[in-house]
Amino acid sequence: MASNKGRDAKPERLPRSARHRGGLRYRVSARPIADLRRSADVMFTEVRVAVFVYSRFVYGCPRYHRTTVQP
Repeated sequence: MASNKGRDAKPERLPRSARHRGGLRYRVSARPIADLRRSADVMFTEVRVAVFVYSRFVYGCPRYHRTTVQP
């Protein structure tokens, strides 16, 4: 488990760079509440929104990952 990246994997960086190009500013791996033990994957501090990404979806689990948009 030590070799698993906790942040900045390629599937996480691509959407973040698109958000940044679109003018959205955010923090990465930040705690939305000081006493919270978990850190948010992306946190928009100006609007107070924390995003937690489910890792099985991001990293391509065959059960949850979809490469095409479902109608």
